[in-house]
Amino acid sequence: FTMMGEQRMLDLAKWLVKHKVKTNVSFGDFPETGRGLKAKRDIAPGEVMLEVPERLLMNTTSASRCPVIGPVIAKVSIHPVNILCLHLLAERNKGPESFWAPYIATLPQDFTIAPYFSDAATVGLQDQDEADQVKEHKAKVTGLHSSLLQAVQPYFPTAGDDWLSYDLF
Repeated sequence: FTMMGEQRMLDLAKWLVKHKVKTNVSFGDFPETGRGLKAKRDIAPGEVMLEVPERLLMNTTSASRCPVIGPVIAKVSIHPVNILCLHLLAERNKGPESFWAPYIATLPQDFTIAPYFSDAATVGLQDQDEADQVKEHKAKVTGLHSSLLQAVQPYFPTAGDDWLSYDLF
């Protein structure tokens, strides 16, 4: 982890302890795959590795209770994935005031997965099937973002230029 990343992970660990998350894992940095969780000790078959209280989960239920987006999602039809995206973006927009700020601060800011490849990177793919799959994934993500903006634009007219931009989505 970088120094800033280490501080964010420490803040998240403190937040998890504060909210009584039960765990037999710790944060780790793995050369091949990046950051993740690793067992603190041998785990017996059937033993719980991580127990997170429901109140800490970001899901459609917590989204419906969010004062910013709850009233909106109650009025419009939005795909559940988009509800979660909207919830995450609304909470991230709150900054340190968000209940989930320590968790959100640890999420990646950039992605190196297919839907986020630049057009130049997509064109540079040697295998046409891979290039087609990347284009398909990009189209799905773009479609999800467009449908989300279309559904909530009347309630958040400038959000597409701000906290609901495609770059943040």
